[in-house]
Amino acid sequence: APVLFVFELSFSKDKNILNNFLILFPALLTVEMTKTVYTAQYGSNVSIECKFSVGNSLNMKELRIYWQYINQDGELQLVSKFENGEEQLKDQNDNYRERAHLLTDKLNSSLVVLQISKVKLTDAGDYRCLVDHGGADYKQAHLKVEASYGNIKTNKKETHRDGEDTQIVLTCQSEGYPLAAVLWQADTNYNLSISGNTTHLLTPDGLFHVTSVLELTSKEYYNYSCIFWNEELNENTSAVFYVSGNI
Repeated sequence: APVLFVFELSFSKDKNILNNFLILFPALLTVEMTKTVYTAQYGSNVSIECKFSVGNSLNMKELRIYWQYINQDGELQLVSKFENGEEQLKDQNDNYRERAHLLTDKLNSSLVVLQISKVKLTDAGDYRCLVDHGGADYKQAHLKVEASYGNIKTNKKETHRDGEDTQIVLTCQSEGYPLAAVLWQADTNYNLSISGNTTHLLTPDGLFHVTSVLELTSKEYYNYSCIFWNEELNENTSAVFYVSGNI
């Protein structure tokens, strides 16, 4: 007896969300994900792949493909659709406009490649690859998005006052996700750790903008490092200042 397969297809009035409408098809093909977990850096490009096997020769006019994002409420949002021999983006979710598309030249090799450019934090989550060609099947993969504190901006401000030590203010700023701790270290014989004043703001893109300030006098002349420690990614990045005693 033929095996029946269930998948969700119809659109709600809001064309960005697919209804939970059930349709039965004989399962004449199979779909597999190339990987089940993908990792992308914020702002980079990522390709998520599935591959399919049909029981007969491939007919592009009969091939239908749906890449869907599963949001936190379990609703399916359309990322890309292939029907009638071409990709159709009319009903694409607004979050993916001009950022996500199929690499259609891979379809003849039974590869369904979704490419997402300028990856956002909100792109993280589960993606479903659904293929229909005289039968239907789907599989899912998870996308993790990381944002390293790689670009550290530094500033050194010196204030001279007659009869007093020169006051020095060191500042480090960077953006990333999740929230990082900032450590200051003096390059002495003991690698002395120092507490700075660290604050953060949340950017419109969901990144943490972290600022850390260390105040010194000119008598404290060492190499100073500000270290951004991202515990979740097990990653640290740093910048180095040299404070001379001959100011």
